[in-house]
Amino acid sequence: MSTELGWLCSCSDAMFRLAKWKHIVAVELSFILQKIVAREPILIQPINTQNCPRCNSANLVKHGLRNNKYGDLQRFSCKDCGKHFVINLGFEKMQATPQAITGAMQLYFTGESFRNVQKFLRLQGVNISHVCVYKW
Repeated sequence: MSTELGWLCSCSDAMFRLAKWKHIVAVELSFILQKIVAREPILIQPINTQNCPRCNSANLVKHGLRNNKYGDLQRFSCKDCGKHFVINLGFEKMQATPQAITGAMQLYFTGESFRNVQKFLRLQGVNISHVCVYKW
């Protein structure tokens, strides 16, 4: 709870140690994150497929396709260092689009509840549960 002297926690650890404990730190961190997200919206930066992730060389060639149950992924090979790699966006197993996921996270960090974020996404045609938003 918030008092004139700052945040207080009634858990046994905080009472025994008389110091900021994990619950107070978590609440303060949550408020800091909400302020940061409110000032600077989250934007998905485009993935750079022009450079090698190891040596940053632009001397790349396509090196076939990698097949998995979520679709085909283009493999690349660097001519300078010989590294083979696939560009991984991190959204491969998600049912919603990356824009919907990042928009939902931005709504949550600006103070909306999981259920309100779920209702907003349903209005946009994305049928998910509030637990799914929590897991994101």
